[in-house]
Amino acid sequence: MTIDTVCGTCGQDTLGQHNGCTRCPQCGGVKSASALRCYACAWPGREPRTTRTVGPMSEPAVADVVPARRSRIAFRVYCFSCGRAEDVDVAPRAPGRCISCGGSMLVELRD
Repeated sequence: MTIDTVCGTCGQDTLGQHNGCTRCPQCGGVKSASALRCYACAWPGREPRTTRTVGPMSEPAVADVVPARRSRIAFRVYCFSCGRAEDVDVAPRAPGRCISCGGSMLVELRD
């Protein structure tokens, strides 16, 4: 290795596989081969994204967690013509016609 074959910035041999310097020409810090400068020189005043610390997460107390109560899901089948209604647990696939007036039956989710 002679002085002519050594990169002045990073000190690597330029005759071998020297795709780019991994040292910043401004401060000598580590940078990627495709970047022109290191993160500190390119973005002065910003801390690197990879070193930002996330605050410690507090684990929830098991005794404080109350399981959510599932409410009963009910459906209302009602006649569009006469308004006659019936509450059911399972929605019918084809509600058919009203028994009393022969009107169209509709299904809705009950509150």
